[in-house]
Amino acid sequence: MKKVLYIIMFLVAANFVSAKEPSYFVEKGIPNIVRGMESNINGLVESCIYQSVLLKNKYPELNFNKVVKSLKELSLNGQTVKIRYQAHLAFLYIKNSELFNNLNFQIDEDPETSFKNISGTIERIAQN
Repeated sequence: MKKVLYIIMFLVAANFVSAKEPSYFVEKGIPNIVRGMESNINGLVESCIYQSVLLKNKYPELNFNKVVKSLKELSLNGQTVKIRYQAHLAFLYIKNSELFNNLNFQIDEDPETSFKNISGTIERIAQN
Protein backbone atom coordinates (compact mmCIF):
# COMPACT_ATOMS: atom_id res chain seq x y z
CA MET A 1 0.00 0.00 0.00
CA LYS A 2 2.83 2.34 0.86
CA LYS A 3 4.46 1.73 -2.52
CA VAL A 4 1.24 2.56 -4.34
CA LEU A 5 0.89 5.78 -2.37
CA TYR A 6 4.49 6.76 -3.20
CA ILE A 7 3.92 6.03 -6.89
CA ILE A 8 0.76 8.13 -6.93
CA MET A 9 2.57 10.99 -5.15
CA PHE A 10 5.40 10.77 -7.66
CA LEU A 11 3.02 10.84 -10.64
CA VAL A 12 1.12 13.83 -9.25
CA ALA A 13 4.37 15.70 -8.61
CA ALA A 14 5.69 14.86 -12.07
CA ASN A 15 2.49 16.12 -13.68
CA PHE A 16 2.65 19.33 -11.66
CA VAL A 17 6.22 20.05 -12.71
CA SER A 18 5.67 19.14 -16.35
CA ALA A 19 2.54 21.33 -16.52
CA LYS A 20 4.65 24.47 -16.12
CA GLU A 21 5.70 26.37 -19.21
CA PRO A 22 9.47 26.78 -19.72
CA SER A 23 9.01 30.53 -19.39
CA TYR A 24 7.77 29.96 -15.81
CA PHE A 25 11.20 28.66 -14.80
CA VAL A 26 13.00 31.36 -16.77
CA GLU A 27 10.92 34.07 -15.08
CA LYS A 28 11.94 32.65 -11.72
CA GLY A 29 15.59 33.05 -12.77
CA ILE A 30 15.35 36.73 -13.70
CA PRO A 31 16.03 37.89 -10.10
CA ASN A 32 19.31 35.96 -10.27
CA ILE A 33 20.31 37.89 -13.38
CA VAL A 34 19.51 41.16 -11.61
CA ARG A 35 21.54 40.02 -8.59
CA GLY A 36 24.43 39.10 -10.88
CA MET A 37 24.39 42.57 -12.41
CA GLU A 38 24.99 43.96 -8.92
CA SER A 39 28.21 41.94 -8.56
CA ASN A 40 31.66 43.49 -8.45
CA ILE A 41 32.96 40.71 -10.73
CA ASN A 42 33.06 42.23 -14.20
CA GLY A 43 32.80 38.93 -16.05
CA LEU A 44 29.66 37.99 -14.13
CA VAL A 45 28.09 41.39 -14.82
CA GLU A 46 28.87 41.12 -18.55
CA SER A 47 27.44 37.61 -18.64
CA CYS A 48 24.23 38.71 -16.93
CA ILE A 49 23.84 41.59 -19.37
CA TYR A 50 24.12 39.16 -22.27
CA GLN A 51 21.78 36.66 -20.63
CA SER A 52 19.15 39.38 -20.31
CA VAL A 53 19.38 39.99 -24.08
CA LEU A 54 19.09 36.27 -24.82
CA LEU A 55 16.07 35.93 -22.55
CA LYS A 56 14.30 38.93 -24.09
CA ASN A 57 14.95 37.43 -27.52
CA LYS A 58 13.55 34.03 -26.57
CA TYR A 59 10.84 35.09 -24.09
CA PRO A 60 9.68 38.58 -25.10
CA GLU A 61 6.46 38.25 -23.12
CA LEU A 62 8.18 38.12 -19.72
CA ASN A 63 8.36 41.08 -17.38
CA PHE A 64 11.82 42.66 -17.69
CA ASN A 65 11.18 45.76 -15.56
CA LYS A 66 13.76 44.86 -12.90
CA VAL A 67 16.30 43.96 -15.56
CA VAL A 68 15.71 47.27 -17.35
CA LYS A 69 16.20 49.15 -14.10
CA SER A 70 19.51 47.36 -13.47
CA LEU A 71 20.66 47.93 -17.05
CA LYS A 72 19.90 51.62 -16.79
CA GLU A 73 21.92 51.84 -13.59
CA LEU A 74 24.82 49.92 -15.16
CA SER A 75 24.78 52.04 -18.30
CA LEU A 76 25.37 55.09 -16.12
CA ASN A 77 27.55 53.69 -13.34
CA GLY A 78 29.09 50.42 -14.56
CA GLN A 79 32.67 49.71 -13.47
CA THR A 80 34.09 49.65 -17.00
CA VAL A 81 33.37 51.30 -20.34
CA LYS A 82 32.56 47.88 -21.79
CA ILE A 83 29.96 47.21 -19.10
CA ARG A 84 28.38 50.64 -19.55
CA TYR A 85 28.27 50.23 -23.33
CA GLN A 86 26.85 46.70 -23.28
CA ALA A 87 24.32 47.66 -20.61
CA HIS A 88 23.16 50.58 -22.73
CA LEU A 89 22.82 48.41 -25.84
CA ALA A 90 20.93 45.76 -23.85
CA PHE A 91 18.69 48.47 -22.35
CA LEU A 92 17.86 49.80 -25.84
CA TYR A 93 17.27 46.28 -27.13
CA ILE A 94 14.90 45.31 -24.32
CA LYS A 95 13.00 48.62 -24.27
CA ASN A 96 12.62 48.67 -28.07
CA SER A 97 12.58 44.98 -28.96
CA GLU A 98 10.06 45.54 -31.76
CA LEU A 99 12.79 47.41 -33.68
CA PHE A 100 15.07 44.37 -33.54
CA ASN A 101 12.76 41.69 -34.97
CA ASN A 102 15.39 40.78 -37.55
CA LEU A 103 17.85 39.68 -34.83
CA ASN A 104 17.78 36.14 -33.53
CA PHE A 105 20.44 35.27 -30.98
CA GLN A 106 21.79 31.81 -30.26
CA ILE A 107 23.06 30.72 -26.86
CA ASP A 108 26.39 29.60 -28.33
CA GLU A 109 26.89 32.83 -30.29
CA ASP A 110 29.75 35.12 -29.35
CA PRO A 111 28.34 37.94 -27.15
CA GLU A 112 30.55 40.47 -28.94
CA THR A 113 28.91 39.55 -32.25
CA SER A 114 25.46 39.92 -30.72
CA PHE A 115 26.23 43.36 -29.35
CA LYS A 116 27.71 44.40 -32.72
CA ASN A 117 24.47 43.29 -34.38
CA ILE A 118 22.42 45.37 -31.92
CA SER A 119 24.71 48.35 -32.50
CA GLY A 120 24.51 47.94 -36.28
CA THR A 121 20.73 47.87 -36.16
CA ILE A 122 20.67 51.03 -34.05
CA GLU A 123 22.98 52.75 -36.55
CA ARG A 124 20.73 51.78 -39.47
CA ILE A 125 17.67 53.08 -37.63
CA ALA A 126 19.43 56.33 -36.73
CA GLN A 127 20.35 56.98 -40.37
CA ASN A 128 16.71 56.97 -41.48
